[in-house]
Amino acid sequence: MSPTLQTKTITVDSLRSPLCSQLINDSKTLAVRAATGTGKTKHLFGPLAKAARSKNKKIVYLSYLTALVEQYCNDNFAVSYNQDLCELEQADAMGVVVNSIWKSHIRSVLNQADILIIDEFEKVLTTVVCSEPSKQLPKQQVFESLSEVIRNVPQLIVGDADLSDISLGYIKELRSEVTLLDCTENPYSSIKAVITDKNQYLSNVYLKERLIEEDKVFLFDSLVTLRQVTQSLGYKDSNKLDSEDEALKDGILIIHAHNKDMPAQKAFLENPNEEIKKYNAIMASPCLSSGFSITTHFTNKVVVFCDKTLTPLELINFARRFRTAKQIWFAVDAYKDFITPHAKETTYKPTVHVQPTDKLNIAFNNVKKRFFAPLALHLHLTLEELGFMTTSAPSSFTAQLFAQKSVNLAAKAYKELEVQAIVSSPDLTQEQASWLWAKDRRTSSDNASLTKFQIKRDYGVKKVTEDDVNFHFKFLVNRSVFDSFPFVNRSSDKVEIETKHHRTAHLIYDRILKKYGFSVDGDAFWIHKDEVRQIVKTCYVNRKLLNWAFKDSLHISKPLHQEAKPNKATSYLKRLLNSLGFEVGTFRSSSKKAKVEMHKNARNYACFNSAPSETTKSAA
Repeated sequence: MSPTLQTKTITVDSLRSPLCSQLINDSKTLAVRAATGTGKTKHLFGPLAKAARSKNKKIVYLSYLTALVEQYCNDNFAVSYNQDLCELEQADAMGVVVNSIWKSHIRSVLNQADILIIDEFEKVLTTVVCSEPSKQLPKQQVFESLSEVIRNVPQLIVGDADLSDISLGYIKELRSEVTLLDCTENPYSSIKAVITDKNQYLSNVYLKERLIEEDKVFLFDSLVTLRQVTQSLGYKDSNKLDSEDEALKDGILIIHAHNKDMPAQKAFLENPNEEIKKYNAIMASPCLSSGFSITTHFTNKVVVFCDKTLTPLELINFARRFRTAKQIWFAVDAYKDFITPHAKETTYKPTVHVQPTDKLNIAFNNVKKRFFAPLALHLHLTLEELGFMTTSAPSSFTAQLFAQKSVNLAAKAYKELEVQAIVSSPDLTQEQASWLWAKDRRTSSDNASLTKFQIKRDYGVKKVTEDDVNFHFKFLVNRSVFDSFPFVNRSSDKVEIETKHHRTAHLIYDRILKKYGFSVDGDAFWIHKDEVRQIVKTCYVNRKLLNWAFKDSLHISKPLHQEAKPNKATSYLKRLLNSLGFEVGTFRSSSKKAKVEMHKNARNYACFNSAPSETTKSAA
């Protein structure tokens, strides 16, 4: 994106330019935008750390990945944030991940810093404002801490390959001025980019041979797809789920957020240029998407499977971890991309979007919506604008449709295996579950066991069935709203409640549940067919709040209550109540009423839940 008019912009053709050193020394607020592979760390961040030491200045390096922080600490004699307080206070340099900066002892060190470097700044900011609150990332506290240190630190240096106006605007609100160092060096002009159909690529019967003998690197912006492809290649455990251990026997390293602390994966992240020599192929999720510079020649071709999790620029930066590759294939769902309409953007409304992170969240997500509809087109335009030699692999509409059906069937089969694995997995004790959750070395079968543990704990279930598992996955989607109902006994250590969930829950409770006879002590309440339109009208009138709180599947954008037939309004009401743990019966011909009652698992959860379900969210 182009910088705003108020930003002072200085353009250089290389980060090796003497002007860069001058700006580093003279600028109180410097934003560095340079393509992946131009040497931000080597030419700017590293020398800055060395200069700070010589001047007895305290410097802090901040990013969003532990691996990046540890790498910086090792290379620049900095102390890692997980050391004890005494060591942190005495250190001249510290590295820290963004989700730890709210802790009091870390904030104390940050407040004493003379220089703050924020690497991968765009990702740092989106990680905070676009995430759901959790114990690991208390969103509002982290955002408050980030804003405070950016506002007060004497010198701020931020860097990213895709710094946007949104990020620059956020900095300027806090520091009034910012100098943008825009590096025009183009490492992409000799790289060929090909956009192809993901489903046809994955449907190839020789996919394993293609990975090992030709492609070498498969990257996925979705962990779900990574797991499904691993399993489809024949790398399975006893539950027939994907197994990184089985893949390792063929010399294939699989690395993602849940297994990054396993021995082989951890060693790779710590020293990728040496460790990569051990393997025939690499399959990775976005835990490898930033900061890593793999200069050892491993492959001439990288394939990125795109599921609309990362934007075009993020996908490109992900692929560029492998610096020597001269071909990047971006595999998109061509059929779905062709028929998907443009997603409706969210308009910021202060009376609805009341939390400090909301405005930035909306801005970033609106950009994503624009890029994702259609993704292939925006990816093609972005690649051409950046200077890649860009082309598209031809394919027929019929072939795309056939391949999509094949991939969808495989995904459905994998989901069924996942459900069966949860039901049949061994029971865990609280101690075992806590240990597994604390470690990023979980297999798919470990996650199945964790999910079973959570179902038994949250819903008071003694013997878990497939119905319990299916209820759990459906209920989990909007459970943050259910948690805010006044009749839910929440534990004192529950993660922070977002205002949008609290307000939505009370609206639904007052205007639907309580109004039509719901009682915690009662068995059920009844809704008359003629009342459906009025209820859905209430939802439509309050759609800005509801659409902000609920996931996309429950968004209401049209006045369904005004339709000639009540079918769509009735369908919406049923989906709304189902998602919140209520079962809605059919309207009886005699009374024209439908029975609504809380699912037994939702009732048990409301009365007996004892702790937040972070394990389930991640395990699922």
